[in-house]
Amino acid sequence: MARYRLQRLQSMLRRFQRPVLRLVEGRAGRSKWGGHPLVPAGFPWPHTQVPKRGPRTTGLPFCFVMQLDLAALPALPGLPGHGLLSVFVYDAWDSWRDVGPCVMLFHFDDPVEVGRPPADVAGPPVFPRHAVAVGQHTPVLPERHLGGVVTTNLPGYETAEYRQLKLMEDEADRYEDMRDELSRPFGDYGHVLGWPDGFSHGNPCAATARVLGGVADDYRTLLQIDEGPGLEWGSGGTGYVVVRDPSLRRGAFDDPWLVVYQ
Repeated sequence: MARYRLQRLQSMLRRFQRPVLRLVEGRAGRSKWGGHPLVPAGFPWPHTQVPKRGPRTTGLPFCFVMQLDLAALPALPGLPGHGLLSVFVYDAWDSWRDVGPCVMLFHFDDPVEVGRPPADVAGPPVFPRHAVAVGQHTPVLPERHLGGVVTTNLPGYETAEYRQLKLMEDEADRYEDMRDELSRPFGDYGHVLGWPDGFSHGNPCAATARVLGGVADDYRTLLQIDEGPGLEWGSGGTGYVVVRDPSLRRGAFDDPWLVVYQ
């Protein structure tokens, strides 16, 4: 902090910092990016809803992005210490700067088999567009084993905490440099909880509140998903998985929403 000449903000920054689990490449285990998820027996692969109009009688499949072994990764306050958290996404909007119910989360305690997406699905390619195709349209991201490192990060633009800092112009530049340094040593996979990194366009919780109602504090950014192998959020973008704060407090991952910025 002294390096960035922000000593006058020391007590506030200590109060505002949040623990964050940075996702990095790790040893072989059940935490991974891409590939095929471990799922319970008979797990139905997530699909979009069937359109009310048109010839389609089935929805389009989501893309599996990552699976986190919460028992094996470093413990993080706010997360259950058991089970596998699996993340699936689907691109169902035209604007990259948008919010949508295009993510599904599953928390499995006893997966027993490898889940595989449908081999052939009629319709447009599903998101992400640069993944390896299985059959005609169902993408599978390149597999990478994941590990985690717990550290802290700080609030960014358009949060109530950032406004409370009342940064002068030169301080704001140094503050952003400090936030950048906190995230720079880590990889391209993203992180769990904490504050969003590099969110110069706004606050994903505030963006979600504008669509679903309430205020930003009603929501938490559960995941920041960066552009890991095979995944592109438009051009140089980032995906943020937002959940309701009361759900997260009871260890649930209900009604997740996806905010994408590029």
